[in-house]
Amino acid sequence: MKTTFLFLVPVSVLLLSCESSQQKTDPTFEDVVYEGIRWTGDNEIANYLAFAGLDHYMNIEPGKAYNMSDHAVRLDSTLFASHALLALNTTGDKSEYHKRMAKKYVANENETSRLYVSLLDIEDSTNREQREIWDKMHQLSNGPFIQYMYLRSWFFQKEPEVILSGLDSLIEFCDENHFTKTAAAAYNIKGYVLQSSGQLEEGTKAIEKYLELYPEGHNPLDSRAEFYLFDNDTTNAIVWYRKVLERYPYYEPAKVHLRELGQKVN
Repeated sequence: MKTTFLFLVPVSVLLLSCESSQQKTDPTFEDVVYEGIRWTGDNEIANYLAFAGLDHYMNIEPGKAYNMSDHAVRLDSTLFASHALLALNTTGDKSEYHKRMAKKYVANENETSRLYVSLLDIEDSTNREQREIWDKMHQLSNGPFIQYMYLRSWFFQKEPEVILSGLDSLIEFCDENHFTKTAAAAYNIKGYVLQSSGQLEEGTKAIEKYLELYPEGHNPLDSRAEFYLFDNDTTNAIVWYRKVLERYPYYEPAKVHLRELGQKVN
């Protein structure tokens, strides 16, 4: 994952204060998260798919995130958070439809949820308005995804030490409360913050931790490949980009990198 991805993809507004289906069933979830965004409805299968979509999106796997979210709203049309994710990943009439559905079903939710959906109306290429809304959500909720997105939205705006300190606090919170996927995402971003500040060796260690926490994903493999490129090790970069495509053949960024490296891609 490239660090520039953090702001160039509009769906980045969707990493929120909820967890995967496995994490949400943790009996301490409601005890440690307050004023979170509600991602669930009455259909347990839809709930599972909605959380799976978030897990993939959080780990910058948008294709899988879209598919899971789409299946979720087909089973339960009231899932406003999944509608919002879809609205930002489609265009034209489909996008407008999902935006309307998100607004319709968030109307009676808490303030954090309403703020989240309000991100759909922002057309701010500088992301200033997005940061302002994440700041408000950060004040309202201790949800780990909200804390993550608050830090991520300030990636290029604050000193690396400030972002790294926040990420370390988030990782500690996630470790204590078993928010594994959030911790994984935080390590991924931590790796890029360190690399961008000239600490490649420490950044690589963070990416290795990302691989450890999310071994089944294809983005950790992509991040590892890119860190080989940062270290001018094209041989290993090619090996790892091929691993990405072995796991997920449709991942275009890996194909682009391989072509740039002079490799033939089927």
